[in-house]
Amino acid sequence: MPTGILSRIHICVNTKFVDTTNNVKKEIDSNDLLDGIGVISKYILAQIKRKNKKNISGNNRKNMVTIIFESHGTTTDNEKHIASGWADAELSELGIKQAKELGERYKDEYFDAIFCSDLQRSYKTAEIAFGNRFPIKKDSRLKECDYGDFTQHSSEEVDKEKPKRIKKPFPNGESYEQISARMKDFIRDLIKNYWTKKVMIIGHRATQYGLDYWIKNIPISQSVINPWKWQPGWEYILFEKINKTS
Repeated sequence: MPTGILSRIHICVNTKFVDTTNNVKKEIDSNDLLDGIGVISKYILAQIKRKNKKNISGNNRKNMVTIIFESHGTTTDNEKHIASGWADAELSELGIKQAKELGERYKDEYFDAIFCSDLQRSYKTAEIAFGNRFPIKKDSRLKECDYGDFTQHSSEEVDKEKPKRIKKPFPNGESYEQISARMKDFIRDLIKNYWTKKVMIIGHRATQYGLDYWIKNIPISQSVINPWKWQPGWEYILFEKINKTS
């Protein structure tokens, strides 16, 4: 807290208060003073939170990777309630607007890299949001699940199939265990090449299932049935190497 704030307030015996800021005496009602103290208290709490955040991003970041996950913008398939899978659905007008809002949301933050899949709904979200502010890296391991014969079927139909496809692949597609394996490989490379760094991943549901499994120990069988709700970013912290074998 800046020095001198409290020293400018003097209590008088008649329960009135005198503000001597800028050498001008002015009586202040006790209720006004309490309001002022409330403001000061909020300021102190804000400084404590800021200091704690600085400690996390400073000292402790030496022993971790910080990941911010963001979902890609809305696609034309999303608006039709179609499950795209590996089909290269394009961003809708709403999706383009969301991508611009994503860039605005992080205008004051720094990332060592922005990772996205090689599907345009992912990498175009990154390009619209960040342009050339940060390195944008496409990685096929971050792709959505390959729904095989179910590609571009209704989302409702595909959602019903997901719990059946943890170990058994979609016909002519892949299983969630296979997706988990490629996500594990990606995360290991992240630890190797971006230790102490902060990155963003703009991905798909399957991308997030992998992050939840390997970093937060949430079973994929649970993730595929949990209701998904958009939010402005999810944070994942990698404090140590992956020890799981499957």
